[in-house]
Amino acid sequence: MNGELPIYNKILVSLINLVGIWLFIIVYRHDSKGKLNKILLGMLISMFLWVDFAFLARWIGSTNLVLSLLSLKMAWFATPPLFIFLYFFVVFLLDWEVKFSLLNKCILLFGIPATLLTGFSDLIVKGIRFADGNLTIIYGKAMFPFLGVICFFIFSTLYVLFRGYKAISREEKTKLEYVAIGIFIFYIANLLFNILLPLKFGITRFYWLGDYSAIFLVSFTTFAIVKHQLLGIRVVLTELLVGLIAILLFVNFLISQTTFEYVWKGLLFLAFLVFGNLLIKSMIKELKTREELER
Repeated sequence: MNGELPIYNKILVSLINLVGIWLFIIVYRHDSKGKLNKILLGMLISMFLWVDFAFLARWIGSTNLVLSLLSLKMAWFATPPLFIFLYFFVVFLLDWEVKFSLLNKCILLFGIPATLLTGFSDLIVKGIRFADGNLTIIYGKAMFPFLGVICFFIFSTLYVLFRGYKAISREEKTKLEYVAIGIFIFYIANLLFNILLPLKFGITRFYWLGDYSAIFLVSFTTFAIVKHQLLGIRVVLTELLVGLIAILLFVNFLISQTTFEYVWKGLLFLAFLVFGNLLIKSMIKELKTREELER
């Protein structure tokens, strides 16, 4: 598989990037200055780096081992920040940044060195090799301490989630449940496909199930925020519908077979994006005008 990956990998990576950008646009429109939205942006950037560079490392294949290793290190470099942003997302969602101030400092104390060591040393990822088209990672001496730090992030996040669920109101519990679903899917997929199978059994071909599970994490956390905003469910549903149609049109563009198909399907996709954006803007403007008149 030198330089070549299954088509579903390419489609999934494209969809994850498209959905991630679309989700952030939805949240940013509702509250561009909120702390949660800034943390969500950090999560999205970390997710893009993680997913895209892991894909790039395997796409380059054995044709350029140096660039492939560099791409893989970039993906691993983004791993601690993704878990750190996830932890702080839960903390700020509960408005408990003061209550867990000591744990917050511990997360940063372990997270920053883990990130730097991953990106700028061979202690975590030492090298790579390709066998039968599959990329295999040669781990460094500090891999298990690194996994210990990641597990610390995981258990800290789950601890805050558990404490928060017991303490908050019934209405807030619903919002936290959406976040918990995304977190559990993300954690289980990564523990199984990115840690257990590669390290215990040497099976690396299912890495994408762990990496791409990040989209469930971002989708559920985004929905938890948007569901409780003041702009109304009608706008949210319209945004979701526009996004869904855009994704379908984008997939239709990716599976084109001729130049003519690429051109007309690409133009159709871009035209729909413009139309969908104008539709959502007009609905938000109408709703805000109505709210001002009611006041």
